Amino acid sequence: MFFVIYFKDRSMYTKLATISKRVQLILKIIFILLLFFISYSWLFPQSSFSHAVLGPSLGGYATESQIDQFQLNNQLIGFTGSFLGLLPLFIGLRWLIKLFTNYARGEIFTVINVKSYSRLGYLCLLSALLFQPLSQMILAIAVSINYPKGHRFIAFSFDNTNLTAIIVGICLIVIAYVMQIGHELQEEQKLTV
Repeated sequence: MFFVIYFKDRSMYTKLATISKRVQLILKIIFILLLFFISYSWLFPQSSFSHAVLGPSLGGYATESQIDQFQLNNQLIGFTGSFLGLLPLFIGLRWLIKLFTNYARGEIFTVINVKSYSRLGYLCLLSALLFQPLSQMILAIAVSINYPKGHRFIAFSFDNTNLTAIIVGICLIVIAYVMQIGHELQEEQKLTV
């Protein structure tokens, strides 16, 4: 990995702090870029960049020529749907940044970190079961809102992305439980020393 540099004279906590700060920076950049990409794509849907971003996110509901004809209502509804779909990711990135801030301070097995892992797990589950289907329905409405009556549609699906988020969510909840055990062991060790 390009952001992991080891020096023999550093302690493991110094290495962890260095890695954590770099991961924080990467997560912040991802956060800003995602906001930019989604905003730009819906503000200027006629650009070729927007076609590349919106095409896959609309799931084949709209062709490039249909995207070129989007009106303000399509753009506002589409932005809402896209933002709703990415909201769990934005929240998760913020929690991960806080988690790596704690790691950079050397705070590993803490109650706050346990809660962070647990929240991330439940956020993944909510994303897969609620936010993604709602986002897909809103995006379908964004595409078809200007169609004549009888041609408008609402669509959503449950695919491997949702399944992956559910599996990751369950794993994060289990990791939170393991972190809780680690926290309890660390507290016991402090009392015995």
